[in-house]
Amino acid sequence: LLNEHGKSVRGARVLLLGVTYKPDTADQEAAPAREIATRLMDMGAQIGFHDPHVLDWRVRERPVPRADSLYEAAAAADLTVLLQQHRTYDLQGLAVKAQLLLDTRGATPAGAAHRL
Repeated sequence: LLNEHGKSVRGARVLLLGVTYKPDTADQEAAPAREIATRLMDMGAQIGFHDPHVLDWRVRERPVPRADSLYEAAAAADLTVLLQQHRTYDLQGLAVKAQLLLDTRGATPAGAAHRL
């Protein structure tokens, strides 16, 4: 998706939203976020995350920067990836602020984001 928009993954700022296994919980067990982050890091992306239920998140035993402001982080990221649909996320507002939004849950309004 980044390549389609003229941006390489290497050096891209990628914001992962919702790093938990299920919506509105703090349970990270078996969540796909860590594997996705690992692969993006292997390709040279700079990873950040936002999750209202997770204050500290590590990948490869290294801390991943947590975004305090969802909208500011989405606006600054080259790609924002919605991994978990927490109720606190305003998806319409997020779609407006994000430079490029990938919705892996099919939760955003039609046409507001790229979907898997």
